[in-house]
Amino acid sequence: MNAKERLVGRIANLQVLRGRLQSWLAKDETRGVYKVDRAAFTDPEIFELELKVCLRTQLGVRFA
Repeated sequence: MNAKERLVGRIANLQVLRGRLQSWLAKDETRGVYKVDRAAFTDPEIFELELKVCLRTQLGVRFA
Protein backbone atom coordinates (compact mmCIF):
# COMPACT_ATOMS: atom_id res chain seq x y z
CA MET A 1 0.00 0.00 0.00
CA ASN A 2 1.51 3.32 -1.00
CA ALA A 3 1.39 6.60 0.91
CA LYS A 4 -1.54 7.98 -1.08
CA GLU A 5 -3.67 4.89 -0.43
CA ARG A 6 -2.87 5.06 3.29
CA LEU A 7 -3.83 8.73 3.38
CA VAL A 8 -7.12 8.09 1.56
CA GLY A 9 -7.88 5.29 4.02
CA ARG A 10 -7.13 7.48 7.03
CA ILE A 11 -9.31 10.29 5.67
CA ALA A 12 -12.17 7.85 5.10
CA ASN A 13 -11.79 6.52 8.65
CA LEU A 14 -11.82 10.04 10.05
CA GLN A 15 -14.96 10.91 8.09
CA VAL A 16 -16.74 7.84 9.49
CA LEU A 17 -15.57 8.71 12.99
CA ARG A 18 -16.71 12.32 12.58
CA GLY A 19 -20.17 11.15 11.57
CA ARG A 20 -20.39 8.91 14.62
CA LEU A 21 -19.25 11.71 16.91
CA GLN A 22 -21.83 14.09 15.45
CA SER A 23 -24.59 11.52 15.91
CA TRP A 24 -23.67 11.21 19.60
CA LEU A 25 -23.92 14.94 20.31
CA ALA A 26 -27.26 16.60 20.97
CA LYS A 27 -26.98 20.40 21.02
CA ASP A 28 -29.45 22.97 22.24
CA GLU A 29 -27.38 26.10 21.71
CA THR A 30 -30.16 28.49 22.70
CA ARG A 31 -30.29 26.99 26.19
CA GLY A 32 -26.57 26.15 26.26
CA VAL A 33 -27.26 22.45 26.73
CA TYR A 34 -24.98 19.86 25.15
CA LYS A 35 -25.56 16.15 25.71
CA VAL A 36 -23.31 13.29 24.69
CA ASP A 37 -24.60 9.76 24.15
CA ARG A 38 -23.04 7.17 26.45
CA ALA A 39 -21.76 5.24 23.44
CA ALA A 40 -19.07 7.89 23.04
CA PHE A 41 -17.55 6.77 26.33
CA THR A 42 -17.53 3.05 25.56
CA ASP A 43 -16.48 2.99 21.90
CA PRO A 44 -13.08 1.25 21.53
CA GLU A 45 -12.04 3.37 18.53
CA ILE A 46 -12.73 6.59 20.41
CA PHE A 47 -10.77 5.26 23.38
CA GLU A 48 -7.79 4.42 21.17
CA LEU A 49 -7.89 7.86 19.53
CA GLU A 50 -8.16 9.53 22.92
CA LEU A 51 -5.11 7.65 24.18
CA LYS A 52 -3.09 8.66 21.13
CA VAL A 53 -4.04 12.31 21.47
CA CYS A 54 -3.44 12.40 25.23
CA LEU A 55 -0.09 10.65 24.96
CA ARG A 56 1.00 12.83 22.07
CA THR A 57 0.08 15.94 24.05
CA GLN A 58 1.60 14.76 27.31
CA LEU A 59 4.76 13.17 25.96
CA GLY A 60 5.29 15.02 22.71
CA VAL A 61 5.31 11.66 20.91
CA ARG A 62 4.31 11.26 17.27
CA PHE A 63 2.25 8.22 16.27
CA ALA A 64 2.20 6.77 12.79
